[in-house]
Amino acid sequence: MTNTRIIHHNFAYHGPASLDEALKLLTGSDVSLLAGGTDLINKMKLETAHPREVVYLGRLEELKEFSDRDGLDIGAMASMTVIERSKVVQAAYPCLYEAIHSVGGQQIRNMATLAGNIANASPAADGPPALMVLGAQVEIGRHGPEGRVEMRKIAVEDIFSGPGKTILEPGEMILRILVPAESAAGRADGRIRGSAFEKNARVKLDVAKASAAAFLEIRDGVCELVRVAAGSVAPVPLRAKTVESALKGEEINIDSIKAAAEKISEDIRPISDVRSTEKYRRQVMKVLVRDALLSAFERAKGGSGEKAAH
Repeated sequence: MTNTRIIHHNFAYHGPASLDEALKLLTGSDVSLLAGGTDLINKMKLETAHPREVVYLGRLEELKEFSDRDGLDIGAMASMTVIERSKVVQAAYPCLYEAIHSVGGQQIRNMATLAGNIANASPAADGPPALMVLGAQVEIGRHGPEGRVEMRKIAVEDIFSGPGKTILEPGEMILRILVPAESAAGRADGRIRGSAFEKNARVKLDVAKASAAAFLEIRDGVCELVRVAAGSVAPVPLRAKTVESALKGEEINIDSIKAAAEKISEDIRPISDVRSTEKYRRQVMKVLVRDALLSAFERAKGGSGEKAAH
């Protein structure tokens, strides 16, 4: 059991009181950021991570901020519990609520952060597929050469470079996650929108064997915009572009959704591991993508998005 282990190696601990101080500390070598600690602490106990320095972000109040007005503005230290308890998230961004709610138990979500879920870059992470279909971006900061904080934004779908790897450069950290208001479920400008997240795991709170998220924007019965993302079926969470192409511009109904979902095998690269087999993942992804799209469709129409027999 990981929680009975102790950390054996020595490291320097820092608890900066300002963002500027934190970013300066990141300019050192072999530095790890500590947010909720649900991944880093386990890795240090299992001796798969041996940072020389650990920078704890818990004193940075500006990173704990969370706003659900005009889209979502999620600070890097906002806990998953804070996000999932937002009535706006539950109603307008249901795929994100479902993804977060599927992460471990309540004690884990009380500590875990969505930014950490991204930065850890697990192919099986629950948050990234939902954020991808919502068109989310991350704001990244670093301590610039002139002493000022330099920032840049990048789409969540573009941040992953491999299992456990991101394109973040040395000295950079995620500051905020931004979800556009245009991805909120509901009716606007003659269009209807909905989203959903599906996950298959050995038990409810376990790491995903496979997952799928979907977002739909529909006008006059035709799919104008569709985003589908998959998790745990490739080296990184990814967009299912073949599925999207099969549905975009088509009249949207149960048959067109089922036909598009069958295309998911062309987008994914699953493997066999301790949680599942490559064959099973290919089979179950067709069901997960279908169900995510159907739920998003029902929500766009104003329904609950509850699963029905198909």
